[in-house]
Amino acid sequence: MQIFDTISNPANPMYQIDFWYDQFLKLSHQPILMSLMFLGLIFVDFKYFKNVIYLIGLSLIFNLVLRSYFKVPLVAWLNKPGFAFPSGHMQNASLIYSAIAFRYSKTWLNYLLGSVLFGIGICLVQKGYHNLIEVAAGFAIGFGLAHLTQTTKFHNNIEKWFPLLFALLIAGIELQNHKFINVWFEAKAWTIFWIGNFVYTNRVNITKFIKCKR
Repeated sequence: MQIFDTISNPANPMYQIDFWYDQFLKLSHQPILMSLMFLGLIFVDFKYFKNVIYLIGLSLIFNLVLRSYFKVPLVAWLNKPGFAFPSGHMQNASLIYSAIAFRYSKTWLNYLLGSVLFGIGICLVQKGYHNLIEVAAGFAIGFGLAHLTQTTKFHNNIEKWFPLLFALLIAGIELQNHKFINVWFEAKAWTIFWIGNFVYTNRVNITKFIKCKR
């Protein structure tokens, strides 16, 4: 499209704005989000962040269930298959940054992470990846899931119920589509589950290793 060719021209003033949109959106990418989780897991609160990682796995699959149900196509210029509602980037970022904010309960941190989420939402819309409704839905779901971390029942039961909830969500996708529509998406959630299990079962050895390195 001509408009995107124009914006991609470094001589255009909009190029710099577009560049900074891309940089800011990296705060919603999974390498950064999961790095924050594992830093929290190792150095801050093992049980809390372990359970948040389980919740991320469920969130990934829940997002896929909703996408496969509503079937809102991605914008055409991306030239790739998939669905857009709700925004997966916004949902995951909202879940993780909200969970961090709830863990610390610091006013300044709440404002900082709230600003980050607001900026991610604006960038997703301005870049044309999602519309406002898709972004708002992703935020609402992610923020709502993060609220579960504030309940004792969640922390006491998430590990026990995770396999069943995971299987039910996968079954929901199967019933709607009669096939795995995004194997990579599901593989990432399974990977998170097994990493969480590995870290939990080896927590004593991991703790000793960290202490030796300090």
